[in-house]
Amino acid sequence: MQLFSGPSSGSFSKRFKILLMTLLTTITIIFGFAMMGGQANTAAVARADSIDTWMPNKKLQQLVLFNLNEQQPDGKTRASVNDIKQSDMALLTELQVDSSSTDQNINTTYNDGTDYSLEGLQYATNLEKLILFAGLNYPPRQFRGNIRDLTPIEKLTKLTYVDVRQNEIADVTPLVGLTNLKYLNISFNYMADLSKLTASQYTDGFSYQGQTVNLSPVYIGSGTTYDMASPVKLPGGDTAKMVMSAGAVFQTIGLDNTTGKYIVLPFYRGGTATQDSNGGLKYTGLLAQIMPGPTFNPIPGQIGKIIQNDYTYFMIGQYFDSTAGQNPIFTVTLPYVNEKIAGQNVTVSYIDSTTGNVIQSKQFSGNLGDPYDVTTDEYKLATISGADGVTFVLDTSRLPANGTGNISDKAQTVYYYYTKSEPVVEHKVTVHFIDEKGNVLQAADEKSGKTGDTYLAPKIPSTIIKGGITYELVGEKDNQTLPKTFVDSDQTFTYVYKVKSTGGGSGGGSGGSGGGVTTTPATPLIPAKPATPSTPITPSTPITPTTPDDHNDGLVAKKGEAVYAVNKIYLYRKPTFNKKQRLTVYTKKPRINRPMFVVTDYAKSTKGKLRYHVKDVNHKSATVGKTGYITSNAKYVLPVYYQGKHSTITVINPRGVNLHRQKNLANKMKNYKQGTVLKVKRLETHNLTTRFVLTNGGYVTANRKLVLAGKYKSAKTVKAKGTVNRYRDVNLTKRNGRYTKKTFKVLRWEYSRTHHMKKHGTLRYRVAGGYITGNAKYVKTVK
Repeated sequence: MQLFSGPSSGSFSKRFKILLMTLLTTITIIFGFAMMGGQANTAAVARADSIDTWMPNKKLQQLVLFNLNEQQPDGKTRASVNDIKQSDMALLTELQVDSSSTDQNINTTYNDGTDYSLEGLQYATNLEKLILFAGLNYPPRQFRGNIRDLTPIEKLTKLTYVDVRQNEIADVTPLVGLTNLKYLNISFNYMADLSKLTASQYTDGFSYQGQTVNLSPVYIGSGTTYDMASPVKLPGGDTAKMVMSAGAVFQTIGLDNTTGKYIVLPFYRGGTATQDSNGGLKYTGLLAQIMPGPTFNPIPGQIGKIIQNDYTYFMIGQYFDSTAGQNPIFTVTLPYVNEKIAGQNVTVSYIDSTTGNVIQSKQFSGNLGDPYDVTTDEYKLATISGADGVTFVLDTSRLPANGTGNISDKAQTVYYYYTKSEPVVEHKVTVHFIDEKGNVLQAADEKSGKTGDTYLAPKIPSTIIKGGITYELVGEKDNQTLPKTFVDSDQTFTYVYKVKSTGGGSGGGSGGSGGGVTTTPATPLIPAKPATPSTPITPSTPITPTTPDDHNDGLVAKKGEAVYAVNKIYLYRKPTFNKKQRLTVYTKKPRINRPMFVVTDYAKSTKGKLRYHVKDVNHKSATVGKTGYITSNAKYVLPVYYQGKHSTITVINPRGVNLHRQKNLANKMKNYKQGTVLKVKRLETHNLTTRFVLTNGGYVTANRKLVLAGKYKSAKTVKAKGTVNRYRDVNLTKRNGRYTKKTFKVLRWEYSRTHHMKKHGTLRYRVAGGYITGNAKYVKTVK
């Protein structure tokens, strides 16, 4: 942006001095090179759950603390940033900088490499108003703040007001999806391309004046002419038509605290230009470049300090419109060099878009002004592999704006973002055909496929002939409806057959008199399915089974007793099962997370199958409190509490189990950690539950989800085969560490998706500071 202009020779006419004074009193413009690769604020080593792990910018922490205490949305006053939880961010509806506070001020000393990171604001999901700009009136009196990246706010869709003027922002892309924005002020930044913004959206105000676009130097050799293309794209997509600056441009950096005068960066025009038909400028008469630039002060009365530029002469183009008067909307500066000079490296970084971590990178260098293009297949990689063998796929919605350019005297980084490609996992559907004694009548049908793939179910025969004996399918298909697609867990279905009756008697056609082998018609006769009454037949007197049958193995739960699902089951509205009556599904889950129910009553299907009427007691799940009917088949449902004698048990609950003095589990004595093997003296009943009495006389629960009969060995120490990540939680959603071939002490083992009744869950190890994968592909057990 032009602060003031003068003849190219360096002399300043009276007219330009008057213009200078007028502009200085009406507008202050600041310039700073875009510091690619600047270091982020350093965060101290912190606890895995502290604010430093999810909001590394300590100044932003102070700003959030100030706003929370000012607004007090939950009625609380927080003493320090350490009292701020990630969930507290959702309480904020406004975030406004307090420029008078040096702890919060977003400005720092010019060109010191500081980056005011907004990381952590993505959790302020209810934010409606965001004001992050400062100015010359507060220390350190730097006009331009150090915000460069707006990515953390790109999904804050409740925002209606955003003011981020006077910063170092070059990319407007994160603002494009904020469709509720009514006011937007992005003035005095480094933006060249505003084509993705639609001016008509911002009905309460839209300001984007004063953009500074400082381009990388170009090589012109001994020539004195150059075609300077316009890099400026206006809202809506039109290319801005530049005009040559009236003379030198001095971009204001800040104010000198001692003198109160301006600190400026000078840009002297090196030639003259005429406008071309595409909005660019054709420069002629370019002077020989002098490096570095001058340090003399052209107007000591107004300028207190000159910051020496790297170059003396520039090609300068500006764009004006009717809204800004004498002030340019865009100022573009392009330095040039007359000889080959080695430039700084260009780094292509491949970023995990979830964690922000660098997966890998490439680097190259060349001469100052040389063009580069990293949009070719050599650099723009469709997929890449991480250190732990995970495949990442290019996010084509976040392609870099600087994929092409010129090698500069400043290091440049081009970022490509990638999303993790989940490994293709196949699951099985197995169908067994057995007789009533469990003997195999026909080879099992087994198919594998990816979740969601169509599954071609086998035809279920109504009769099977084996060894000259005909067997017929018995009863209804208890929970045996075959799926149409593969789900995210293995599934097993079993069909039971019994010997078909011959009918007895004499005669009966050519078969002679009774007792012969049954002949099976070419097309088996399947009796019509009995109609299901609209209201289930439930006896007024509760059904209490007294005779074990093939389906419950004698393990019928009592009323009020807890049972859990050992295989995938459905909850039905009525005791006669069919697809239309399904209320929800419970997948097969690891033992410690198996779905649990309380039996409240009994019923029988129209074919006499015993059903449990149950209540879902899976706390924290989406299904808790649901009621309905489930199978009583012991292949699918078992009592939660042990019923038999066992000499040893192993604690499997991740939080351990408590030892008590009394059978009602009162008077806690101690806690046994997961993996502890305990010696059992006997089993005792307490109401509808059971307890193990240990050899020390104490009582522990006999809940199968918490303890396992026998000795169970689990990993105590594991070692990473390559590089593994550590995360804050068992679902591996917040990464807080990365290690290569590190040995970890396992504090306990758990499974992901603990409370998700439709997801199986994956093994994780709890280690110091968080969780790591339990996948044997990435870690091995040491002991």
